[in-house]
Parts: sequence; C-alpha cells; structure tokens
Amino acid sequence: MIQVTLYDVDIGCQFHKLYFAIQSNSQTVETHLVSQLPISTLIEGREFKIILKDGSITIGSISFPPKQLTKQLNLVRWITLFDPKDDQYDGNFIEDDIEQPRILLRIETNYQYQQKMFKNNLLSSCQLNQKENTQQHIDKKKIQQIIDDHKDMQNKYNSLKEDLLAYRDISQQEVKQLEQEKQSYLQENKALKQQIQILKQNELPIHDQQQKNGTNNNNNKMK
Repeated sequence: MIQVTLYDVDIGCQFHKLYFAIQSNSQTVETHLVSQLPISTLIEGREFKIILKDGSITIGSISFPPKQLTKQLNLVRWITLFDPKDDQYDGNFIEDDIEQPRILLRIETNYQYQQKMFKNNLLSSCQLNQKENTQQHIDKKKIQQIIDDHKDMQNKYNSLKEDLLAYRDISQQEVKQLEQEKQSYLQENKALKQQIQILKQNELPIHDQQQKNGTNNNNNKMK
C-alpha cells in the first residue's frame, strides 16, 4: 500500500475550481475538490498517477511507476506536473522541483502507515469485543435477576392460591386483601414477562439451558 497526501499546489496562474484525482492501474481511485488541504489517500497497489484539473481542463499530471516506489520511501517534496501524454516522474526524490505547475506531495511506501493502521484496528477491535462482552455479562445478570424475580412471584402466587382454598371461612376483608395481592402479582408478573420477552428478542445470551427450561415451565403454569 502507498499513502499519498497533498499539502499544497502552486500552478502560477488563476484558477476556478481545482480538482485533485488519483489513478491506480488506469482506474480513478479518488477525486477531491482542492478546497481544504491536506488531502490523504491510501492506494492498494504499487503505482499511481496524479492529475490536477481546473474544472474540465487538465493542468498537468505525474505518474509514478513501481520501480520508483521502493519500500523505504517516506518523504515530502514539491513535484512538477507534466503533459498527461508524457508525465512519468524522472526526478530522484532528493530535491524539490521548482517548475510550475507543481504540488507539495507526501509519499509513504515503507508500510509504517499500514502497520500502524493494522495495530489501531486490532486494538479497537479488542476494545470493542471487551466492551461487548462486558455488556453481555451485565445483560445476562439482568435477565437472570428478572427470571429469579419471576420465580419468586410464581411462588407467592401459589401461596396465595393455597390461602384462598384453605380458608373459605375467613372474613370478607381478608378475602378482599388476598384478591388485591393476587391482582398486584398479576400486574407485576405481566411486566416481568414483557421484560424477559424484550431481552430475548434482543438476543441476549442465556447459556444455562436449565434456567430457560425453568422459565418456560413457570410460564406454562401461569397460563
């Protein structure tokens, strides 16, 4: 890969809209309106060509063949643009070109940029995976707590049903209180079931099959 960055242009005349285009293997890689510098492009290849235009008029171009782009090249130079019919770079990359039109260009082919990007991407990926794993752990604990609450509510409801069956002769006030507790349970339990459903739809991980079976059994009992 080759990292190419345009820092400045010096064309020696007035212009309207300058465009900076890069080609690789005769295919245009990117085209930019030269209004905000620097412009940086990463080229996947071993050769490239730069074209500078004012609107549709070509001001000049410069081509760099593979033999000039060694693995140790890392520099910033003023480079003169030529006629597109004969624009191969014939300099030595040691001195700045002084003829106009010219561009101030950085060329980096020592793969330091590629290695840096690889390390940054790897680090970002590791940080993202760690963040996702942490969030999954939190979500798993959250849904497990909801499942436990669901079991507690089921036990409470079963106890209330037993109380209603065992004490037919209790006072109306006590029956009313038990019925109110039952309705309160039903409302709370409905909210818990909705939370569980939402979390499952979001594909939160529940790896304990026994917990899932227990939840399903409890749901069947409530139906």
